This record gives sequence, C-alpha cells and structure tokens, in this order.
Amino acid sequence: MKTVATVMGGLATLVGSFWLTLKIIDGPQLGPPDFDLAVAADGFALSSDAVVGAVDVIQRDPTGRLQLEGWAFDKELAQPVTVLLLVGPKFQRVAVTSGPRPDVTAILNHSPEQTRNVAFAGLTGQPVDCGPHTIVAVNQKKHLSILASEVMLPRCTTRGL
Repeated sequence: MKTVATVMGGLATLVGSFWLTLKIIDGPQLGPPDFDLAVAADGFALSSDAVVGAVDVIQRDPTGRLQLEGWAFDKELAQPVTVLLLVGPKFQRVAVTSGPRPDVTAILNHSPEQTRNVAFAGLTGQPVDCGPHTIVAVNQKKHLSILASEVMLPRCTTRGL
C-alpha cells in the first residue's frame, strides 16, 4: 500500500486505504464558537424544550436586512418570547411574539388564551449576509431554544452588502 502524507496550514493528512486527519496544534487555541460566546454574554441558558417554534419566512429585503416570520411558544410560561438572530458573536433582536395563530393553537393542543402571543414578524436592524444563520427564541426566564440553525437564504447573493 502506498501512503501519501501532506502538511498544509497546520493540518496533516495521510491518504492510503483509509483517510486519517491529524490536527497539529502549534499556537493559541480558538475560543468557543460565536454561539457559545453570545449565549454566555447575554446570560442565557440553552434549553431545548423551553420554547418551540418554526420560521416560516426567511428572506432579505432590498436593503439587505433579514425578514423573519413564524411562530414561537413558551412552554414554561405561555408568555411572549423574543426572537433573535446570531450575528457574529452577538444576538440581534428581530421580533417579539404577539398575536395568535389558530393553526399553532390546534397543533399545540393548548387553549387560545395560552397561545394568544405566538406569531412573530420582524426585520434585522442591519443588513446581513446569505448565511448560515442561527435563529433562536428566548423566554422571560432567559431560557433559549434554537428555532433554526445553519439556514442559508434562498436565491441570495452577497453582492450589495
């Protein structure tokens, strides 16, 4: 068996009958990813079951700002939640849930009173790129749930930013 070894940019790869990648660490280690930094900076606690929801519309407007529409329901408090977009190492507020969605009320099997504030629609405050984007919802206890991650905008080009 012939094996070829290459080293480029601190990454060594051996190629033979199988692939093996060995990362050579020769410098300062990177900190936590942007998501972890943003969660810690805002004092949020990641909770996969605190808030449920979906993003129905994600697109850029002519100015490059991201438009989001969908729903989110706070399973802990049945109160409005804040919908945020991760931009670099910070969360940017896009919307707060307000208003009912009968389809969501039916799916969640909760009373209309509990689900009276589940709909959201909003725009980012600044232009954003095509992605990937992470969209989260945070309840009043600062419990955060991911609504969508690694979202790339359809029919989007980065020109114009």
